[in-house]
Amino acid sequence: MQYARALLRNLSRLWIIVLRTTLVMLIALTSMAAVAFQWYAQPLSIVGQSGVAGRGVGLREPIQITFSHAMDDARVAEGLEITPRTPIELRWNTQSTELSIVPRTGWLSDTAYTISLSATARSATFQSIDPWNMQFTTRAVLRVTQIVPATMSTNVPRENIAVVRFNQQMVPQSAINISLTTTVLQISPPITHTQEWLDTTTLSLRSTVYEPNQRYRITVPATTRDSAGRELGTDVVTTFTTSADQVVSVTPADGARDVGSMTPLLMTVLNRQRTSPSKSNPGVPKRRC
Repeated sequence: MQYARALLRNLSRLWIIVLRTTLVMLIALTSMAAVAFQWYAQPLSIVGQSGVAGRGVGLREPIQITFSHAMDDARVAEGLEITPRTPIELRWNTQSTELSIVPRTGWLSDTAYTISLSATARSATFQSIDPWNMQFTTRAVLRVTQIVPATMSTNVPRENIAVVRFNQQMVPQSAINISLTTTVLQISPPITHTQEWLDTTTLSLRSTVYEPNQRYRITVPATTRDSAGRELGTDVVTTFTTSADQVVSVTPADGARDVGSMTPLLMTVLNRQRTSPSKSNPGVPKRRC
């Protein structure tokens, strides 16, 4: 009889423990289910983004998008579109809630972009998202858009002027057609020259002492700045070779006989740089040797 009573007491205690454990598990599961339901019931949305200030996104700067839920990376990539089209890399944080859109070759400068996300995108729990888009504009950068003579040009007339054109305003209107006291361009070998702005974006280099058949190198220094303070950032270099003097005729002629000892030797040379041709042959100055 005592054994039976002891067994009943132990069974009662075990039953109480089982009931308590079951109750605790039910409460925990109910709480977890409530949290999960609340999480799932919360609409999937974008809760943060970068680059919306309008202007000034760097050419290598990533655009970040933050989602309210963990996302399906592949479905997001499928629904993402960028205009103008640009090669990009998508990087996620460990929770798959923050996306970084990194331009592989850089954004275009001073360009308006649109990023669109279609309803194809899904969360990790298969929730869909309403179609979404954002716009941003990249920074304007200073560039050289044209140089004359073109690099590696040969037989360049020595009366030519060198011209460098930029994509941004460099000087105010008041600085046009005035010789610079502080030069911008560098030329090698050094020669006497002048520099002046032909308009607010175009700089000229003039010289009347180019050597014939000489290779020259013009450098636009990396420190060159536009009127807004933007720096070029890297040297821009062009080289060209000037034309040579051309011998048109020689008197006495080659192989001439019985030439008098007092006969002058005349050489006619074509030199485009000269501005005072002889009267006997306009445009072709003569040299007496």
